[in-house]
Amino acid sequence: MKQSSRPVTNMIRDEKLLLRRVARLFNVQTVHYDGLGRRIEPPPEAILSVLRVLGASAESMSDLAGALRERRQLLWRMAIDPVVVVWEGASPRIKLRLPSRLADRSASFEIAMEGGAVLKGQCENDDRVKPAERRIEGIN
Repeated sequence: MKQSSRPVTNMIRDEKLLLRRVARLFNVQTVHYDGLGRRIEPPPEAILSVLRVLGASAESMSDLAGALRERRQLLWRMAIDPVVVVWEGASPRIKLRLPSRLADRSASFEIAMEGGAVLKGQCENDDRVKPAERRIEGIN
């Protein structure tokens, strides 16, 4: 009796999707185009190696779900990204990640400039941007 390869194919597709999701959280591209315009997709093992170098706790494809969960938690525990680049003359737009209980409170900032100067002030809401609520591990 011949068995269908469909479950194995679905599993491989699900693992590749999970690998892409973890890679995206580490800002790793899983596909690129070479100088001749050809689409290049590195083997999953190569992407997994890069993710490990960047700190993902994934020794194998079966560890990806845990690595995804861990990375999402880490990113949401950071109120802002550690580095924000703003060109001279432009106003910085910084995304804050806060627990919902703190979302309506005012926030102050302190920015260390590249030359050593420190800027301090109060944050202003951008009324054009609607806050997005996320649940991470069941917590808002």
